[in-house]
Amino acid sequence: MLGTAGCGKEKHHLTFDSDGFSSKKTEYAAGEKVTVIFDWRYIGTDTDYRFYSDDVTFKQDFEPQKGYIFTFTMPDHDVAFTHTAENTMTAMPGSYQPDNSFLGSASQEPPEGTWVCPECGNWNTGKFCSECGHKQPEE
Repeated sequence: MLGTAGCGKEKHHLTFDSDGFSSKKTEYAAGEKVTVIFDWRYIGTDTDYRFYSDDVTFKQDFEPQKGYIFTFTMPDHDVAFTHTAENTMTAMPGSYQPDNSFLGSASQEPPEGTWVCPECGNWNTGKFCSECGHKQPEE
């Protein structure tokens, strides 16, 4: 009997929820080794990625030139890959304290050639406030 691995075996579909995923084939026979890549060009900075498949348990790795790499053995059914991405850059209330020491005050005398904005107190040299856009008052 002549045969080739996977020849004559039923093929099962491999599907993804986004364009970032790829694999050499879209169909595999049960028992075949499958490698799936989530391309690094789709990976955003400050983003936490989670990958899922209710259909198979996979090994996950990462290579900077490729992206996330998943390997598993194809089961005797179709497999779907999904992912979630969450921005991990979050504001922390009270963590930013601006240094307003450069701003003028109506009680201080502005340096020559500058004026104090009556709206926000910023010192300016142009015809409009660089902070709030208020027009320079006419004297």
